[in-house]
Amino acid sequence: MIGRTPLTEVADLTIEHFQIASDYRGALRANLFPVLTATGVKKNEVGDVAFNPETILASENPQAKFAMLEHRGSALDSGFKDLESLEARAEAYAGKLTKPTGTQTATGEAINTAEVTSFAKDMALSLQDFLQRLLDHMAVWEGAESLGEVQVNLDFAVDFADNDMTDLQGMRSSGDISRQTLWREARRRNKLGADFDEEEETRLLEEEQAEAMDRERQAMEAAHAMSLETEEARAAARSRPPGAS
Repeated sequence: MIGRTPLTEVADLTIEHFQIASDYRGALRANLFPVLTATGVKKNEVGDVAFNPETILASENPQAKFAMLEHRGSALDSGFKDLESLEARAEAYAGKLTKPTGTQTATGEAINTAEVTSFAKDMALSLQDFLQRLLDHMAVWEGAESLGEVQVNLDFAVDFADNDMTDLQGMRSSGDISRQTLWREARRRNKLGADFDEEEETRLLEEEQAEAMDRERQAMEAAHAMSLETEEARAAARSRPPGAS
């Protein structure tokens, strides 16, 4: 019952990344600010220098020199590359957990859902089987028929095609999937917020549809009334005697 979790390496890399990033920020604070240096100048001659862009530094000594000492940044560049390397390693290792193993066919790449096999899914299935067996043994121990059924989340589809929402919307338009299914798939792809409420959205859509139908009914009634007025005017014109105004 003792094992190393699959994300331990990622956690270790994350801690290492935090430590190096902290040192890197400290080095930035220490090295990005230039240092003012002066030669041929006595401290009591210059006094306390308030360094700013509008400060004028002067000395009666013709050999006096003022200069800015700046860090070349080579060490900082090495630190930045080290951070990038750590991030790439963590991303590559975490990606191996959810990407399908073996060679995918064109159909598999097109589907790209939780049906594909990945290392993370294999672990989740093993955990589900183990917990289910544990419950079954406990049921035998207690003399019960069953203590329940274990279900572990097996949805590890983290990569989606760029146009898959367009395909889903097309399926919705053709009536192949329901509106609720489209919403659930949109939430999986982070197209809808976590606070999205299907019942509330359904209510709002029904209100919009009712308002649209009411506006359409009012427009049809107004058009019908105008048509009646036009017919009455024509009938009145036909009933007038010739020459009457």
